Amino acid sequence: MKKIRFRKFQDDLQKEVSKSKRFKLLFEIESAKLKLAAKLTEMRESIGLTQVELAKKMKVSQQLVSRIESGDDNITIE
Repeated sequence: MKKIRFRKFQDDLQKEVSKSKRFKLLFEIESAKLKLAAKLTEMRESIGLTQVELAKKMKVSQQLVSRIESGDDNITIE
């Protein structure tokens, strides 16, 4: 298996971001989703709630909370 150097990946990513406005927009959207997911996790933990407790308060499943916090689920206002 060929090793991929992280620095090379960062360089390639920056080239793609600078080349394409669409790619840049999509990259910024995904980055914002991941930052929001991390912030939600941080806030939940800071007030001492488990995912199960938060899910009950939100009237959703614990699995949905987990997917949101991991960035695997699209977050909408609804």
